Amino acid sequence: MLSTKIHSIAKEGFNKDAQLYDEARPNFPAVALPILIPHSSGLNSYSPVLELGSGTGKFTALISSQFNLITAVDPASAMRDVFAQNFPQFTCLEGSAYNIPVASGSQKAVYIAQAFHWFANIEALREIHRVLAPGGLLTLIWNMEDDKKDWVKNIRDIYQNYEEDTPQYRLGLWKNVFEGESGKEVGSLFTLPLKHTVIEHSMKVKDFESIWKRALTKSYMAVKNSSEQESIKKDIFAVLQASESSIVLDEDGMIVYPYVTEVFQCHKI
Repeated sequence: MLSTKIHSIAKEGFNKDAQLYDEARPNFPAVALPILIPHSSGLNSYSPVLELGSGTGKFTALISSQFNLITAVDPASAMRDVFAQNFPQFTCLEGSAYNIPVASGSQKAVYIAQAFHWFANIEALREIHRVLAPGGLLTLIWNMEDDKKDWVKNIRDIYQNYEEDTPQYRLGLWKNVFEGESGKEVGSLFTLPLKHTVIEHSMKVKDFESIWKRALTKSYMAVKNSSEQESIKKDIFAVLQASESSIVLDEDGMIVYPYVTEVFQCHKI
């Protein structure tokens, strides 16, 4: 079973440079909104919703126009500070998936963007179940570089070599909690199987430096010393320069960086 403690690399890496994280991480696609707020959920602008692992508010930016009562929770103080600058109208509380500082049954939905793989265990799901109202919506969402493009795969292969033991969405181990013995308990708490939706899209970045900065926001990259980071950057730039002919530019000369967003949803029983 995964530890209920916050991973040491997450704790250090996500407190390193929250401003860079906010600058370099991609936005979530607006086309996802009808999926994130399904008509059948009964959610409206005055529904209290919780964003767990909110970071600097990259996902909040997408749903902030839809909800007036968003409570954000994040364990990293640097992330919470930037969130407060970006969204002074919302409260961002210190907490974690094992200690969500809101009342039981108080939230109509819980959104977890780019984070569930860090706490994919039954203890976290019990706590999420506690704060959700009956029938409340749980949404897990990830926004990932689309490695169906060779140049994206090649740079991912470089920095993913440095993941060490950090939990990663791409490995799929987060799904284990929904299976086997733990899956039996999860199935008594939430409607299963998870509903899965895939959205292919892209973001525009101005240069190779922007692509490097995106890689640098990964927690396991942020904790590397400067000489290690420079070596990795050199390798990534070599791949990008060798791939220039296959990298698509838009009419303004911006690099079209392909992404895929995956959404998984269920409801509290």
